[in-house]
Amino acid sequence: MQFIMENSNNDITKRLMNIFELIGVYLNEDDFDEHIEINSIQFVNIILSLEEEFLIRISSDFFDYSKLRCFNDYLNLINSYVW
Repeated sequence: MQFIMENSNNDITKRLMNIFELIGVYLNEDDFDEHIEINSIQFVNIILSLEEEFLIRISSDFFDYSKLRCFNDYLNLINSYVW
């Protein structure tokens, strides 16, 4: 079971990194806890892309940019919806 969860988490991480790359934000694992500098249009594009990619509807509680500051915040958000 642990192996399946790790593979799923790796898949989610790769898919999320792809979303960031599509809007011009390139990260490596060392950056996952660092503040991501994006503008409001990029933020909206990320939210919309997350919903489309993972077939989820993100609560408006997370539409506040201050709640999603680093890659791990986004990763934790997705994990909360898919697990």
